[in-house]
Amino acid sequence: MPLKLNFKRTHRYNVAAKDLHVIRIYTLDNTCVEYTVSSNTTGRDALEYVAQRLDIEDTYFFGFTYEDWVGEQRCLFLSKSIKKQLDKYARQHALTLTVMLFIDNPQFVPDPQIRRWFYLQLRRNVAKGLLPVTLKLAIKLQAYSLQAEFGDFVDVETTLSNWRERNLQSETSIIGAFDLSTTEYVDDIVWGYSHLQGVSQDNAIWYFLDEIRHNPLYGVRTFTGMSNLYIQKLAAYYVIGKPSSVASYLTHY
Repeated sequence: MPLKLNFKRTHRYNVAAKDLHVIRIYTLDNTCVEYTVSSNTTGRDALEYVAQRLDIEDTYFFGFTYEDWVGEQRCLFLSKSIKKQLDKYARQHALTLTVMLFIDNPQFVPDPQIRRWFYLQLRRNVAKGLLPVTLKLAIKLQAYSLQAEFGDFVDVETTLSNWRERNLQSETSIIGAFDLSTTEYVDDIVWGYSHLQGVSQDNAIWYFLDEIRHNPLYGVRTFTGMSNLYIQKLAAYYVIGKPSSVASYLTHY
């Protein structure tokens, strides 16, 4: 008589789980969100996930960038697979949430949270030299940044302590070609900051954005491209305009 074996089914194994990978998504306020992707997960899926985590309603302002093998930032195509793009082009499986669309005047952004994301993105662009500014404007922007982060000036010691503890100094002490960590510039920054007494943190962000939008290079980004003959620096323009421009941006994105 043949032996009959009965196996009790207690677990189900999902073979597709082997295709899942965890990537890191860094936000503009230096927090990190982990996100699990499959080969079919698109950039749009990741953007919706991050938007839910951060309570972002207007996702059309945002996208992702990643570092490629030569150390340059590349934009992620939201309609394509995240994993395939990162496997092929990225140095590591990590994304950075990035403001991709800037409008002409921050008054047209009624949401204070979105204005803050704009501020964080532009502060980073200035710090990295992607948006060149004069020394005078760099000092002024730093004063606005301190008011936006910490509120009203208390005293020099408290200001410098808060500045170090919040890691703001490491990001903004060197702005483009200027090292603002020297005593002379720090004194000028703190003096400007102390004279912003009574300005709300949201208004400080608005003033920061208002200064930036008058910069002739606002909304312009250079990147390395290849023509038929040689590699050259090309200029790319963010979509800039009033909210009516958003529809055109979405149509062609």
